[in-house]
Amino acid sequence: MPGSFVVRGIALVLAIALMTLASPGHAQQRPGWLRSYPAADVQRLEGRIDFLSRRDRVSRNSLMTIARSVGLSGSARTLDNIIVAIDDLSKQAGALRTRIETLEKEVLAAKQEPARDLALEALGRALKAIDAGDFDLANREFLTVENLRWSQSEIGLKAWSEAVDARINLARLQYRFDDATALAIRKGQSAARQQAQLGDIEWDAYANAGYSQVLKASATGDIRALYEADRIFDVDLGRLLRSHSTAGRVYQRNLLRGEVKGNIAHRTGSIAVYEESNGLLRLALDYSVAEKCSECFSRVYSHLLSNVSSMIYISRDVRHVEIIRPFIANDNLLLTTLPHYELVSLNYSYSSLFSMIAEIRRDAGAFDKAIFYAQRSMDQAATASDDWSRDSFILSKFQIADIYRQRGEYLNDPAYSAKARDALLELLPQYRRLGRKREEGMVQKRLGAVYYIIAVRGNDCGALRASIAAVGEAMRLMSQADDPQEYSGLFTMQKRNQGLLPRLCGTP
Repeated sequence: MPGSFVVRGIALVLAIALMTLASPGHAQQRPGWLRSYPAADVQRLEGRIDFLSRRDRVSRNSLMTIARSVGLSGSARTLDNIIVAIDDLSKQAGALRTRIETLEKEVLAAKQEPARDLALEALGRALKAIDAGDFDLANREFLTVENLRWSQSEIGLKAWSEAVDARINLARLQYRFDDATALAIRKGQSAARQQAQLGDIEWDAYANAGYSQVLKASATGDIRALYEADRIFDVDLGRLLRSHSTAGRVYQRNLLRGEVKGNIAHRTGSIAVYEESNGLLRLALDYSVAEKCSECFSRVYSHLLSNVSSMIYISRDVRHVEIIRPFIANDNLLLTTLPHYELVSLNYSYSSLFSMIAEIRRDAGAFDKAIFYAQRSMDQAATASDDWSRDSFILSKFQIADIYRQRGEYLNDPAYSAKARDALLELLPQYRRLGRKREEGMVQKRLGAVYYIIAVRGNDCGALRASIAAVGEAMRLMSQADDPQEYSGLFTMQKRNQGLLPRLCGTP
């Protein structure tokens, strides 16, 4: 079953946060497509590739080929975008390699299979080509395996299916999403022409075809790919469902369509499409509860929660929270079944939701809940020592500081403004040590906003000058991080600060 493809804001921020400092050893062999990037950025990319190579058991050559595909696709504006993209692609490459190694062992054990020896030779060459970063050669070797005269035995069918899937995955790793979709559809059509035992292969092939279009939309921003994915999930999976319906298939189709419609709604801002998505996700949620499938429940619920947060943000109508209120009130199932990283993300999402509700209602109780869940996210992150947990801890700490800022501003509470200032000042050196210019810039931006409120509320010239300094530093950092949108907003903040100088400080 394809993996989850709705990318939540927290996942993106945490992915950026996982970037490590680079070792400069590979700079001399810099490929041509990297020559336009600053040396420090290239070193950071190479350092990340070294880390991912160890983490996912993928060769550096493979990861460089993937990074090149992302870089030349036009979808990544900066090297940071490429680093974020290859983090997930590296996991996919590692999973592909594991699947092929497993298939090798199974083919080796199939001593009666006529195609056995030729398949083993081609699979061996394919793995060597992948490790060398030559995905085109690997694709040709998998095509060889696909076209062998396999028997109708279980291993023969599996080898044929896995060879096609390997070609689909290689196409995705090279950002050739339409090719991946076409391969998956042809696989489904081929399975349909064969005997009934290939029914599951046909179903998975069409699910894979739709998923490739979702990946295309995520990588390129092309919303038409999402509509095509929805059509595949609706029409093609619907056709297969009518011929052979199971509760698991109904669940998967509802989930996939719910996720895609949520993605379309995120792009279009349509409350009506969000409601369609919610209806499908609630059906999938019912299945998860009935089957006592905690993994299913977690995946569906995360998308439902994301939808509700977006609907409240767009409409400013907090009544949308009612669809998930029963689960918030009784989260024992989630707390006792979710793995560590999902618990961290869930509590962070709850904190963001209640922070938004508090901002809309100007509600102290909602602010208290937002702080409670952010603290719970931070406490959960502190139970592990890996990079992701460390960075989640810092991010949750920033969330708490920002909630203090909001509460101080919206409820006119100077004590919380002071708490926000102190918390943000404490965060600055942590981001500085990690070399995260954009994140450090966001802290400076929030610090500028807090100082501005303190200055206005207390007619405090010193606080206004501190705001000017913080916003100026944020502008410098955002310029270095190549984020023109944030820079533009900061420029407006600074004009406001400068306009207040004569009144509070007596100087222009």
